[in-house]
Amino acid sequence: MSKFLHYLFESSLLLAVLYCFYWLIMRKDTFFRLNRFYLLFSVLVSELVPLVPVNISVSQPIIPVLDYVQKVMVTPVEIRQVSGSDLHYYEIITWLYIAGTLFFLAVFLFRIINFLRVVRNHTLIRKEGLNVVLMKSAYAPFSFFNIVFINEDLYNSHDDLSAILSHERIHASQFHTIDILIIEACKIFQWFNPFIWFLERSMKNNHEFIADQSVISGGVEKSAYQELLFSQVTGMKFSSLANNLNHSP
Repeated sequence: MSKFLHYLFESSLLLAVLYCFYWLIMRKDTFFRLNRFYLLFSVLVSELVPLVPVNISVSQPIIPVLDYVQKVMVTPVEIRQVSGSDLHYYEIITWLYIAGTLFFLAVFLFRIINFLRVVRNHTLIRKEGLNVVLMKSAYAPFSFFNIVFINEDLYNSHDDLSAILSHERIHASQFHTIDILIIEACKIFQWFNPFIWFLERSMKNNHEFIADQSVISGGVEKSAYQELLFSQVTGMKFSSLANNLNHSP
């Protein structure tokens, strides 16, 4: 377990360095696809690089240096007290980490099951190449893989339905849900690392920027699309695993 905790420390530190570089250098760029690649690259590199063994060889012989210090006598009782105290704190940290990991794993599985439950309990139709689930709850439109979830009243009455579906089609065609699932899997094991939470939010923002840019490039009037986004700001978000239309700042 000590090796695993050491791996977690190295992985978390590397992720923090990579994300800080993104925040300082790349965050305000409009190269959204490059930013997406870099954020995903940061997650994968931070998980894989610490697994690579590093062997350091010393070519020069080590010259022993005599250091004259005062001798200190340590009794076996003192050794047992110190080692016992260290072991106690180590066990507490280990069990806290395991508890947090199991909690976030349970939350992740619950969200997946919730998606399946919603699909099973609502009407599923085919529209413009997408699977559309018509919901009765007042959630803002969102997608998960190629399934779009939209309020039934909004679907029947909204004039900008085509723009909404175009937005969600970009998420589906570019597999944005896979990015989120990879980050979520990393977050289960690095739940204590604030930078994985920052990176998740940056990735979701970047997904929305990519979709927005593609919709505008596809011919949708910018002012009308802005009004559409503003109209969905107050809608509830269903899940952090989804690509929510009202997530973009």
